[in-house]
Amino acid sequence: MVYQRQFILNLGVLFISTACMSTNRASNVLVFGGQEVVDPSDPVYQSTVSILMNYEGQKLSLCTGTVISPQLVVSSAHCFADFSGDKLWVGFGQDPRAGELFEVTHVAYPAAYYTANALTTGIATYQYDVALLATKQTLSSPLKAVPISNAKDPTSEGLLQAGYGYSDRIKGETRDDLSYPMYGKLRKVSGKTLVQSSEIPQEMRSPLNQDPWVLTSNSGKGADTQGGDSGGPLYHLSDKGLILLGNLRGGSEYRMTDEGYSHYTNLAHYQTWLNCAAASTPYPLPVPLVPSEGVDQMPCEKDAASPIGQLFSRNRKLCQSIPGFDIKPQEGSSCWPATAEACRKLGLGIWNETTATCE
Repeated sequence: MVYQRQFILNLGVLFISTACMSTNRASNVLVFGGQEVVDPSDPVYQSTVSILMNYEGQKLSLCTGTVISPQLVVSSAHCFADFSGDKLWVGFGQDPRAGELFEVTHVAYPAAYYTANALTTGIATYQYDVALLATKQTLSSPLKAVPISNAKDPTSEGLLQAGYGYSDRIKGETRDDLSYPMYGKLRKVSGKTLVQSSEIPQEMRSPLNQDPWVLTSNSGKGADTQGGDSGGPLYHLSDKGLILLGNLRGGSEYRMTDEGYSHYTNLAHYQTWLNCAAASTPYPLPVPLVPSEGVDQMPCEKDAASPIGQLFSRNRKLCQSIPGFDIKPQEGSSCWPATAEACRKLGLGIWNETTATCE
């Protein structure tokens, strides 16, 4: 079997069929799961944003993010570790492509995202899966920043999932049919609870459960996370408003399921890292985050942020720091095993010199 990254299973990276990039919108478009958020006064509407990329002249939903300061957005590393373009935008509203857009100037994610588990997961790892985006313009009204929880044991009460997942599913298509135009409509899902890894049925577990810095919520049937929701928030709705607990990394078994679990990076462990990452952009946090005593922290990286035009160079440098890996131009921007030894260590078959792949 030829080794390849399972982009759509990472829930945020686009799997694009150019034959289906029509911009026509049928009247039977559905939003799968949850409640569509259309009220500008809804706090979820005000703090949850869509991250868009340019694809052949069209702006397409890539991932979701959460506003944490006037020019900073939290999302997930796996949305950007394979990114090779030179343009990203932050948008919001019923059709984030059509409204006001805010240009992304810098992207930061931990270097450890690439290097921690490379030879056990083939880079498709969710450990250290957090990212910070800086925007050129101030994220203006109705957008508002939300605070990030530093709680060691966050509450399971009043949880809200939200995201701009791919919502243009036409009636009659199955959930596994990836051949449809992709853009996001904001949805929110309430009534979920946090669960421990030990409570998840064995057949529904994934490598995400092995990370101690993870929050897992039960997705439930008919209202779960899907492609495009990656990076999106897990909120706690408190009596003082929304509090951000984590950003979406993926779902059980890396697939879009009707019943399963959604896994979030626990941002209580990234307070120190976020402070440093923000300081490495032109727009540091107005009020630094304060880590809780006794909560392990991802260390500071003073050069975590890259200007958007240099992001691919950073991605490739991090990829090449892993023995036997490189980014192959013919394979887009993905970090691949590039030697027979890397194939062997990953158990991905035999190296084919002709195709330069593991088979």
